[in-house]
Amino acid sequence: MFNIGKGCGLNNNCCKCPPGTRLGDSGTCEDPQCTPCKSDEYMTSYNRERICRLQPYCDPNLNFETRENYDLTKRHTCRCKDGFHCSDSCILCIPHTTCKEGFVPISLGNNTHDVLCEPIPIPAQPTTFNPGVLLGVIAVLAVVVVVIWFISVQKEDPRRVIWSV
Repeated sequence: MFNIGKGCGLNNNCCKCPPGTRLGDSGTCEDPQCTPCKSDEYMTSYNRERICRLQPYCDPNLNFETRENYDLTKRHTCRCKDGFHCSDSCILCIPHTTCKEGFVPISLGNNTHDVLCEPIPIPAQPTTFNPGVLLGVIAVLAVVVVVIWFISVQKEDPRRVIWSV
C-alpha cells in the first residue's frame, strides 16, 4: 500500500495515488488501492487514473536506445545509439558520416549531430632555389667590387688611366 496523503476522502475530496502508481482495479475515491505502474509505463504526478501512461518505444531496429534507467515517475526519452544521429525530424537514427579520403573530421558527431569533415590542409610549399636571383646578386656584387677597386686606384694615383676608350 502506498502513502496517499492526509485528508483524502473527506468532503468529497478523492484520494490520489502518488507518482509511479495508478488507481487499483478495485480502488475507490476513499480507498484508491494504488498499484505500481509496469516497467514500460509511468505517472509523473499524483493522480486518480486507472491506467498509467505508456513509455515511448525506443526501437533498436531504428538505432534508438533508452536514455535513462527505468523510472516509473518520469517519461523516458529515446536517443540515437553511439555512432548514429537523428534524421531531420528524428524519426530514425542514421550512421555518422565517414570522412572521405583527403578529408578529416573537425567535429565529432553525437546523438543529434553528424560528423563534420573538411579537406586536409595542404602544407605551404617550401621556398625553392632560384638561380636567376643568385646570378643577379653576383652581378651587382661584381659591379660594386669593380667600382670600389676603381675608386681606390684613382685615390692612389689620380693620373693613372685604368682604361681608355
